[in-house]
Amino acid sequence: MPHVIVKLWPGKSEQQKNRLAEAITKNVMDILHYGEESVSVAMEEVRPQDWIEKVYKPDIKGNLDKLYKKPDTMRRTFDFIAKNRDMEGAKNESTRRHAHLAFSVRLGRIARSHRCCAS
Repeated sequence: MPHVIVKLWPGKSEQQKNRLAEAITKNVMDILHYGEESVSVAMEEVRPQDWIEKVYKPDIKGNLDKLYKKPDTMRRTFDFIAKNRDMEGAKNESTRRHAHLAFSVRLGRIARSHRCCAS
């Protein structure tokens, strides 16, 4: 009886989460040959500032041997942030902004819009 837990940042709509749950359910049924009644999907929202402690360290870094899809670029990003303090625990505003910028660049967001580094 597969139970899939998706951990994600807050902000996705109920429609997006329902579509994802439907797609996961369909794929579990097609690939593993379970009936729809056997599949459950949960969504757990985790704040970005809690991601390292609540998801990355215990579920990703602590279980690399169990991951079938590894977040290669994200691992380097989270390691960088963990070493340089998380955004909420940073010593000062500048450190928080630069940690956020590094994270945003890794995610492919446009760094030019970042207020401390705008050109």
